[in-house]
Amino acid sequence: MNEVNSASSKHRPLYETEANRAQEREAIEQVEFQFDSEITQTGKGNLVDGIMKKGGIVWAYLELKCRKVEYQSQIEDEGYMISVIKWDRLRSVVRSDKPVLLVVTFGDEAYGLWIDPKQNYPTRMAGRYQEREGRTRTEYEKMRDKEVCYFIPWKEFLPLWNMN
Repeated sequence: MNEVNSASSKHRPLYETEANRAQEREAIEQVEFQFDSEITQTGKGNLVDGIMKKGGIVWAYLELKCRKVEYQSQIEDEGYMISVIKWDRLRSVVRSDKPVLLVVTFGDEAYGLWIDPKQNYPTRMAGRYQEREGRTRTEYEKMRDKEVCYFIPWKEFLPLWNMN
């Protein structure tokens, strides 16, 4: 059964299942192992998804995106889409404090990118919307799910196992 959490989004609800949470936990374990760090999840609605610590000292932040395997080839071809608003918030964290690691997973595969606050990428209007069984979305609803997004070339991401 899906839970709806709209606390972190003023524009659209988030649909999260136990399978989604399990996938996030597995990805966090991969990051902890690769970077010999402990990660504390921050919860929905925060600027980042996790705080990375070594010996109890914060050294970096984590932004985690778990994607379905069927989207991998599209992302590799078109680039990783992230909203300009989200990217700018992550860059502000980097400028003010510690580095931010963006991790994207597809099933068991994980890739990472250290966010560079000076880097900009090509933009276009894009978004995520999905028809749900038994419900047709209006054009207005589809439009609301679109925003200006950066498309990060996939070649800038490294396999997580190759980042340390």
